[in-house]
Amino acid sequence: MRRDALASAVGAMDADPVDHRWVERLVGRTPSAELRTACATLRADTEPESAVRIPARVGTAAVLRLAPLVQERLRRREVSPATVARTMTDFGRKLRRHRRVTGRPGLLNWRWFRVHLSGAMIEVGRLQFEVIRCDDELSRTTGEWAARLHIPADSGPLAPEAVDESLANGARELRRAWPEITLTHAVCDSWLLDPFLSAHLPGSNIAAFAGRFTPYALPTDGPTDPPYFLWGRRRMTLPTHDGLTRLEQVVTERIHDGGVWQTGRGTLRLPAG
Repeated sequence: MRRDALASAVGAMDADPVDHRWVERLVGRTPSAELRTACATLRADTEPESAVRIPARVGTAAVLRLAPLVQERLRRREVSPATVARTMTDFGRKLRRHRRVTGRPGLLNWRWFRVHLSGAMIEVGRLQFEVIRCDDELSRTTGEWAARLHIPADSGPLAPEAVDESLANGARELRRAWPEITLTHAVCDSWLLDPFLSAHLPGSNIAAFAGRFTPYALPTDGPTDPPYFLWGRRRMTLPTHDGLTRLEQVVTERIHDGGVWQTGRGTLRLPAG
């Protein structure tokens, strides 16, 4: 990967200056042999078994070194420049989140960015859309292909109008960039779709979002998802400070009472057009 391509990709991450400098230093200082091996592993179409043995520091450096692939693969599909730019900002978002959670530079959950490197995900407005091939169970509802929805943290309120706009624009971008497949549905597997949450936050943006989906399977246990997505850690050590949001209060109260959070699994029909 050319240095100018890497510099361009780092510049597109919308990273804070301290993280920008850290990325350049990390990639430059990681031993070249380790970096080459990790890059080759992460570029594979399917994740080989050896990927689980990549040390976090080397894996992070490899993901950042390969960041230009995200731009290259999306541009090859003629994804709009605005959407390519928006998709790249997820790097900066996770860099900031890591520093806020741990107090030191890093890339939160570097393995997550394998999805970006595949060129199969875009971010449009409030939501991220990952093109997936559905298994037999899911395809009975969605067809062979669907858009898996991800809800990035630190991206503003999940307001109904923002979701409407994201779904409409995202569906349009997906169909234009992937004309060879038929996309009629989106699927979402998320703790935000746990029925407990909607029941305890009636009238909220989260309840409105969850209400868009029709369950396609029973929820599965995901007890550490709320702490991770709210506070960046899967440890069940809960915050004790004042000033928790209503969502954070609901999460901490349920965990304190011995409840188990679940991952709701639902589909919705994408807007036509």
